[in-house]
Amino acid sequence: TVLYIIDLLAAYTLFASLQIFIPHTLASHFKTVNISMNRFTSEWRLTIFSVADTNGKVVDLGATFKPTPQPVFVVIKLGIFAYSISGMALSIYDIQPYQSFWLAYLTYWTMVISIVYLLASLLSAMVVPVSAFTATNGNEEPSNHGSNDNVPLDNRPSLWIKFQWALFSIAVNAQIIVTALFWSLLFSGSATYQDVFEHGILFVIVLLDGFVVNHTPIRLKQIVFLYVYSLLWITWSIIHSFTSIGNPLRDDGDPTTDDDAVYDVLNWSKRPQEGIILILIILLIAVPVAFLLVWFVSLLFPHRYCEELERSGVSEDKEEEGEDGL
Repeated sequence: TVLYIIDLLAAYTLFASLQIFIPHTLASHFKTVNISMNRFTSEWRLTIFSVADTNGKVVDLGATFKPTPQPVFVVIKLGIFAYSISGMALSIYDIQPYQSFWLAYLTYWTMVISIVYLLASLLSAMVVPVSAFTATNGNEEPSNHGSNDNVPLDNRPSLWIKFQWALFSIAVNAQIIVTALFWSLLFSGSATYQDVFEHGILFVIVLLDGFVVNHTPIRLKQIVFLYVYSLLWITWSIIHSFTSIGNPLRDDGDPTTDDDAVYDVLNWSKRPQEGIILILIILLIAVPVAFLLVWFVSLLFPHRYCEELERSGVSEDKEEEGEDGL
C-alpha cells in the first residue's frame, strides 16, 4: 500500500511539472518538420553517435544531456526515477515467491534497461560534469573522421554519453514493441494498474525524459542496438524452451500442458514453426516500424545546437542537405 501511494504521488508530481515546463515553441516547430527520401538518406549517412546534424549544425551535448534550468530538470528527473523504481519494486513484489524468475520476461528486461537509462539520465543532469560529456584526446588537434562528424574532438560524445545515448535508443524502442506485443497478443480483457505501468506508462516516461526533457537525437544506424537486444532475448527464450527451467508462475506439474513457456505465444519446444513466424514478424516488421516511428517522433523535438559551431560553419558542406532538416 505504501509503495502504491508513493507511486501515485510521484506520478502526480512528475506530470504536473512537465505540463509547466514543456516549451510552448514545440507546436510551431512541428509544422517545420519535413520528411523526405533526401532527409532519410542524409540521416542514414550520419554515424551512430553523430553530433553533426544533417542541417550542418552541431548538437550541444551539455544542453542536451544537462538541460537548464538545472534544478528544475533535476527535480523532474528525480520524480521520473522515483516513480519508475517504485513501479519496478511493485512488479518484483507481485510475483513472490518466484522473484528469481522475474528476469525471464522480455517486459522486465526492457524495464531494467529503462530504469538504468533513467538513472544515467538523472546522474548526467545532477552530478556528472559537462566536461565528462565530450571526448578529448590529449593534445591532439581537431581532425575529421568522416563527413558526418566533421567537428572538433572536444565536441564529440564521451563513452559516458554514448552509453546513455545507446540505452535510451534501446529503451524507447523496446518499450514501444513490448507495449504493442502485450496489448495485441497477451491482453486477456482485463488489466491491472501494474499491467498498464509495465506496458504503457513506463514507455511514456522514457519518451518524456529522452525527447521532451533532453531532446535526444535518434540516429538511424542506432537500430543495430535494438536488433542486438532483440536477438539476445530470442536466444534466451530458445535456451529456456529446451531446458527444464519451466515457468513457476504457471506450472501445474503436468509436462504435457503448455504452461512451461515464458509466453504462451512463443513455445519453441512444442510449436517451433509458430515461434519462427512470430520472430520473423518482429524482426522484419515490428523492429523497423517501431524504430522509424521513434525516429520520426525525435524529429518533432528541435535538437539543441552549439551556437558557436553554427556560426563557424563547421559542417558547411551539409548546408544543402540541411534544407530538409529541422
